[in-house]
Amino acid sequence: MAATLTGSEGAGIEVGIGAAKRIKKVVLELGGKRSVIVMPSANLEVAAVTAVKARIFNNGQSCIAAKRFVVAESIADKFEKVFAEKMAALKVGDPFDEKTELGPLSTADGLADLDRDVKKTVEAGAKVLTEGSRWIVRGIFMRPRY
Repeated sequence: MAATLTGSEGAGIEVGIGAAKRIKKVVLELGGKRSVIVMPSANLEVAAVTAVKARIFNNGQSCIAAKRFVVAESIADKFEKVFAEKMAALKVGDPFDEKTELGPLSTADGLADLDRDVKKTVEAGAKVLTEGSRWIVRGIFMRPRY
């Protein structure tokens, strides 16, 4: 028998302590921010393609999807441009279509939360480099935003 948890670090501590007291195997997948780090020596095309894949892994709704992009200042503008182009070019649509690269969000509430969060971020000074609008076709979609 074992214990597994996907959750916060605090919850992981509690589960880990409980499992240790009972000498049980434990698998913890704890919260955190996955980063993509891009240095000046990187091939920007390859780095941008990899960063997009890392961000949209499992439709971006995965605890291991990239959440932060740390880019050397000397290449930041160039990387940002290529990354935004790659995000905007993603084929959004039916997840059962093999050509689809980005499907719907998991819930309507998730879409509303995401839309609200992006608006707040823009109000705080962020800039949107791709369309990033809500896009309802058949399901709950949002075009990639960056």
